[in-house]
Amino acid sequence: MTSTDNGLTWAGPVVIHEQVVKPEWETLRGRPDTKPHNPKSRAQRWEKDWHQRYGCGPGNAMVQLKSGRLLVPARHREDIGQGRLRSFAHSFYSDDHGATWKLGGNIGLHTSECQFIELNDGSVRVISRNESAEDAPDNLRHLTSLSQDGGVTWSAPQRLEQLITPRCHGAVERHDAKTLLFSAPASPIRQAEHP
Repeated sequence: MTSTDNGLTWAGPVVIHEQVVKPEWETLRGRPDTKPHNPKSRAQRWEKDWHQRYGCGPGNAMVQLKSGRLLVPARHREDIGQGRLRSFAHSFYSDDHGATWKLGGNIGLHTSECQFIELNDGSVRVISRNESAEDAPDNLRHLTSLSQDGGVTWSAPQRLEQLITPRCHGAVERHDAKTLLFSAPASPIRQAEHP
């Protein structure tokens, strides 16, 4: 949606799906979904299988960089061979105030819900939920990566040893020029009262 009066009124929405999704991501359980808008299609039943193929967000995670670029976090499941779907976070961005969008690179294997923050030097740090089965259930840590080109490409993700996670998204916000704040459950497992 777009506004030309500082958000008083809105026009749209405009579908940007084909600008920010690769055709091979249009799968569910590793099979193409040839009719994603058909109510009987696999895409319409994904909730029953809990195999989300694509998602944006979280909702507060889009950032506008000092350059003016709009940078949005998203995630998808990708077949890494033999029908094995794995989670990848990625970015998409706009340099024309949202009129057009381009797909950024994958952030890395096992990344998922994530949040971007621009650092003082202009680089962009991402902190991501970790979907790694190898680390589960008691050794999960959030993952981080860095982009030097405004979210187009990303360094290989690294584990943040101090940020324990029960496979949950965490929020990151700037406190001041030198301090980032991170908030998430600090437990390696889901608690019985919060399954």
